[in-house]
Amino acid sequence: MKSVLAVGIATCLAFGHAHAAGSEISIDGIAFEDVVEIPTNKLLLRPLGVSPDDVNLYCSPTWAGSIAVIEGVAIALNPIANKAAKKNSALRINGSRVDFVSTGAKRSPLKNEPDTVARLVARTDRDCVKNEKAAPEEAAKSPPLRTKQENVLNHIAEVMVIDELCDRLEINTVFVSLAATYNGVNAQDIASGGRYHDALVSLVRNKRTEMLQIGADEDLVCASGELLYGESGMNVKGLLISAY
Repeated sequence: MKSVLAVGIATCLAFGHAHAAGSEISIDGIAFEDVVEIPTNKLLLRPLGVSPDDVNLYCSPTWAGSIAVIEGVAIALNPIANKAAKKNSALRINGSRVDFVSTGAKRSPLKNEPDTVARLVARTDRDCVKNEKAAPEEAAKSPPLRTKQENVLNHIAEVMVIDELCDRLEINTVFVSLAATYNGVNAQDIASGGRYHDALVSLVRNKRTEMLQIGADEDLVCASGELLYGESGMNVKGLLISAY
């Protein structure tokens, strides 16, 4: 039985919003197809001295990260993207592998430009517009979930969000894979185009949205993750491990 805290984490963990077609970002093999490519201008990019034609600005409502690609290098802009970059996550944009660095990395043209970063993040936050209604064909292709499958997808969604929002914890990929397979969900099922991919994306989106609404900070997310999915987790033991 889930405790009150377990219900609380289901409320405080959440995923972002919006939907826009046209581009795709893949982080460590997990694809997000609702990527928005946002035009830039000289005002947004001052004082970098680069042409807006040489900069691509991306945000993903479901991943909740934002990235600027300048001279072939993808620079993380917000905390979600920075955590992925610092973990050396493999980034692909529209199928092509792109070098991925954090905002403050030596190779980042934005390392000494906090004002420019703030402007770019503000633009991505503004232009990743909420639209939670799935297209009819997307809803139709995902079959009804059995109880075990629904349950394991919910746990996977929770640990994905904790991993993104808590620097101290990361997903134990071996345990998560075993738990998913045991409950009838394999890697292909949750990959882009898989039969449960849309269901997982929706769960993660809703969990992060709820977390943002209640204003949960990193300490709360980390403590809840330890309690629910850590070494002695009340929900599922060992799905999250120390990142250090």
